[in-house]
Amino acid sequence: MKMNDLLLGLHADPFLTTVVVGMIWPMVQAALDRPYWTPSRRKVLLAVVAVVVSLAVWVSGTYPATWRLLIAQAGVFLGIAWSVFQVLSAVRIHGVSLIDWVGAVTPGGESVEEVRAAADSVPSTRVVDGASQASRD
Repeated sequence: MKMNDLLLGLHADPFLTTVVVGMIWPMVQAALDRPYWTPSRRKVLLAVVAVVVSLAVWVSGTYPATWRLLIAQAGVFLGIAWSVFQVLSAVRIHGVSLIDWVGAVTPGGESVEEVRAAADSVPSTRVVDGASQASRD
């Protein structure tokens, strides 16, 4: 199977399309993110994108268009995007999460220096067997 076959066939399987877009969206949102955006604004943006993606899959799909399919697609997108965001937030490089690095290396967000300064000012700690230890990130 070639990559073109996969991309051309995305409209045939709405689940696959929703999963692929849901996995990519957290990186896109991190790249678009602005320091002044509030958490509620980010959540609203995610919900709007979930509805738009679900509607696009719903309209272009080969399955019968029902409201249940629309709701299922939105739920799958939100679940996948949330899971990917959690993983990217948990993986850290030099004390900074991957999602923060994506925002730092793309235009418009915080600079790399700001991200590094924030990581240096708040050392992360871990608790192992009841004892707090410095992070080895």
